[in-house]
Amino acid sequence: DNVSVVVYPFTCQVIDAMNNYVLVKYDTPSTLTSADQLIPGPFTIDTWYYVYLHIYPDNSTKLVIDPNSPHYYLLYADIAGFQDVTSKFIGSFRVDGLGNIRRFFKDGQRVMYFDGIPALLAGTATVDTPVSLVDYIPPYSRLVTLLLNLFNGDIAANFLQVRSNYFPGFKINLAGEAGDQFLRSDMIEYNVDNTLSINYHFNTSGGNVSKADIYIVGYRE
Repeated sequence: DNVSVVVYPFTCQVIDAMNNYVLVKYDTPSTLTSADQLIPGPFTIDTWYYVYLHIYPDNSTKLVIDPNSPHYYLLYADIAGFQDVTSKFIGSFRVDGLGNIRRFFKDGQRVMYFDGIPALLAGTATVDTPVSLVDYIPPYSRLVTLLLNLFNGDIAANFLQVRSNYFPGFKINLAGEAGDQFLRSDMIEYNVDNTLSINYHFNTSGGNVSKADIYIVGYRE
């Protein structure tokens, strides 16, 4: 419905105020909205949010939403570079420019969008050109699932090349065939570095301009 997140039944351990491990089990789905933020209020547009299981001094627990990202190890919330072990990290989601939650599902560490999100449409660059992924994967993610579409548009065999700064020498090549002016597609999971960007270009513009679409299908936490 674009305004809520459903957390399905799960079991996990959290650490209480006495540094004891506490086993917590949720047997039924929990629906969270902006009212479940640590500071309740409307969501801010174009913002990443994070779901935590918080344990209180009386050992009661509650699922909460917070715009503050988790600690580096992705186990707990972050407080000034230290792990807040009272807040177990569950997952992330993005609120778009219209204030809607981007529809997704999460299985283990894999997050997939219900609909691919275009990061580039009808791109025609023939020199290495960056495409930002900041709006599509959270700041700590380094593995993104891409859908690449190539319309060759020429009698020559142009190819689309995609690379990231994570492994600059490892490039994705999606090749068109000579005389083939139809859409060619490939979906791939690809590493990115902390710039959260990839680069693309065509080897030549040819007689008729080739075009590329790049969709973000999901990411790993």
